[in-house]
Amino acid sequence: MSSHHSNRYSNRSGHAIRDDAIEIWNASLKAVDARELVANSIEVTGDRLQICDFTAELSLIKNALVVGAGKAAGAMAAGVADQLGALVTVKGRVNVPDGSEFDCGDIAISGTRPTGINLPTDRVVNSTLEICRLIQHAPSDSLVTFVVSGGGSALLEIPEVDLTATRELITGLSRAGATIEQLNTVRKHLSQVKGGSLGRFYNNHCNSRFPLISLAISDVPDDRTDLIASGPTVADDSTPADALQILDRFKGLIEVPEAVVEFLASTATRSPCSGSSASGLPWTDRVRNYVIGSNSTAVAAAAETAKSLGYRVEIIDQTDAEENTTKAAMRLLDASEASNADRLCVISGGEPVVHVTASGGQGGRNHHLVLAAMCKLAGKQTGPTSAPFCLLSGGTDGEDGNVPFPGALFDHELIDQVVEQGLLRDAKDSLARFDSHTFLSRIAAILPKPEIQTNVRDIRIFLRER
Repeated sequence: MSSHHSNRYSNRSGHAIRDDAIEIWNASLKAVDARELVANSIEVTGDRLQICDFTAELSLIKNALVVGAGKAAGAMAAGVADQLGALVTVKGRVNVPDGSEFDCGDIAISGTRPTGINLPTDRVVNSTLEICRLIQHAPSDSLVTFVVSGGGSALLEIPEVDLTATRELITGLSRAGATIEQLNTVRKHLSQVKGGSLGRFYNNHCNSRFPLISLAISDVPDDRTDLIASGPTVADDSTPADALQILDRFKGLIEVPEAVVEFLASTATRSPCSGSSASGLPWTDRVRNYVIGSNSTAVAAAAETAKSLGYRVEIIDQTDAEENTTKAAMRLLDASEASNADRLCVISGGEPVVHVTASGGQGGRNHHLVLAAMCKLAGKQTGPTSAPFCLLSGGTDGEDGNVPFPGALFDHELIDQVVEQGLLRDAKDSLARFDSHTFLSRIAAILPKPEIQTNVRDIRIFLRER
């Protein structure tokens, strides 16, 4: 370590190491700024337009239609407008959570579901119908861009069954700890726009001479395009029978609405939507799917910033889809204990699960993870901590469960405060009631909502000095 870093970090306080954690967190968000990711994917050189590996003559394009859905979809649409707005007529519509709306010219950034409630609403359905209408009536000289990010499953929907039944089912599966693959497999077969259905709709009903360009920011394991927002424009190999098998695995843990079972049973022999269009050609020939940002992008940026601050960095494997929050937190702490580095930063990405067994609490997996780790460390405390450390866990989408905050963080000083003020019992009680946000707010441990719009799953950062 250079003498500059040695001087900078001598006699550090908890606030200093906490500031480092926030700086590293902010760097990870900046690297996946949705607006910038889209703008950087579009290049205009003379009369040549290039979007990822798609190219076209700009003189042939008179209109650009931007449609989509997701927590970061508004910023993504703005990225398209930034690059094309001065060259062609740009209009469109994207569905976002309430509170994410802003003026984007003739692109309607439409708030369609309440903050913190990741379920489709009647407003989502009505706006999705309008998106389909725009696609259907796009002129032949239109380039249609579909922008999609995490949260799109709840923000783009035309249900096959009663919307209330769909909402009840997804809520039950989420509380029971279903993985994103399980959730989205079920969603695909209860929807008229998921599982490739929007791509087929484009092929069969849009007169544009160009393929549909889908730009996605990934919030799923392995960046699988068929899982991002339940893959509206991606061919799907799963079947309604697969969805029924998933529901059967959760028998006894959830109540499955009768309408859902009847519909899936009636379509169980339906083939996957990867077949041919009316022209005899695969509909996928008219769709281009690109992932332009992911969790690994954010993790890499966090690591570079940590190194610049003088930390030795260890990146541990992304959270397994079925790993719970407590285990994910312990992996961070165990990795720290196994290292001999004087100043260490351990980073992990991905989304652990919370098996919720009590209702009415506030907070999501990141709040729960931080509080679980806090209780674990405070329970071992025998005196004031001697070495600075800090744990931060945040959702890059700015939401965590049912609260409009990304997550939380604590340092050694906050642990000392919890122990000295006799708050550990209250902390454990909040954890047991799945009410982590209430307790963490009480001790000022909440991460502020980021200004950057994106959604690439969660980032966890543990800093430690010896």
